[in-house]
Amino acid sequence: IEARIVVLDRKNDLALLKVDETNLAYAIPVEESTLDAGDIVLAIGNPRNIGQSVTLGIVSALLNTEDSYLIQTDAAINPGNSGGALVSIDGGLVGINTAIYSKSGGSIGIGFAVPSAMVRTVLAGASTGRVVRPWVGAKSQRVTAAIARSLGLARPQGVLVNKVYSASPAASAGLRTGDVVISVNGHGVNDPEGLRFRFATLSVGGMARLNILRGGKAKKLMIALNPAPEIPPRNLMSVSGENPLSGSVIGNLSPALADELSMPPDLSGVVVIGLKRRGYARRAGLKPRDIIRAINGDTIKTVKTLGRVLARQSGAPAWRISLERKGRPITLAIGG
Repeated sequence: IEARIVVLDRKNDLALLKVDETNLAYAIPVEESTLDAGDIVLAIGNPRNIGQSVTLGIVSALLNTEDSYLIQTDAAINPGNSGGALVSIDGGLVGINTAIYSKSGGSIGIGFAVPSAMVRTVLAGASTGRVVRPWVGAKSQRVTAAIARSLGLARPQGVLVNKVYSASPAASAGLRTGDVVISVNGHGVNDPEGLRFRFATLSVGGMARLNILRGGKAKKLMIALNPAPEIPPRNLMSVSGENPLSGSVIGNLSPALADELSMPPDLSGVVVIGLKRRGYARRAGLKPRDIIRAINGDTIKTVKTLGRVLARQSGAPAWRISLERKGRPITLAIGG
């Protein structure tokens, strides 16, 4: 069966495909929030093209990391199971198998699936051809036992807001520094990754309900489910020529691009988005998410400025590139 890509979500290793076939069997993603470690699941796939097979296991963990949201399972997800269904014991589609952790390529009981809630956000992008997720516009941290005591809480719960970005949905909703977010639409959150996950599973448009604690008192806020703004436009450029950035892809930082790259939304400047495997930029020491601050003394604020500086200094015998990497200044000295 031939298929074409309708939506591609690289961040979560998902793609929505369209096939010109009818009367195909299908499954509807169900809410996976009832899953817990120890629950029985079935992984369905076609390993090594031998035909449909089913493996049995349990949910090992529910993982929310800075870059991804995954169900960990010991159900064997062998090569060929990727893209298959992860099904709960009562037949509900709770995830899409995506990967295994293995040095040999065979299953050793550490497999991963993308939760069905993330699958629904990809399905929602079918009409536009791209996945757009709501943006909170706030920075938060886990509430530790010490923080809970300082806030007068009986126990650690929720996430503490320690920064609200201006002109963001969080600011418009009235969220303040020092607030503790307890839940999003009734789903509890206990760390920043969990908060991001809950927003990532919602569709743009409409409102979401935040249950918060402010000064020890419970409050409800309604926050707009708006995408992060792309101001300025990213203006992507593939760099070539006789310069140390050759082989890189760069763009103007905006809250939207920063969100895609899992970077703080208040950053500005020109960021490295990608590097060719054998490009000069990779050999020179550049890394994705590096922010280019200056080249040979010339301040870099936009892609357009960078293009002019590289054209003027093309073929220079020595280069000094000032970068910001994870908040730290770094200087690369090349040649000379």
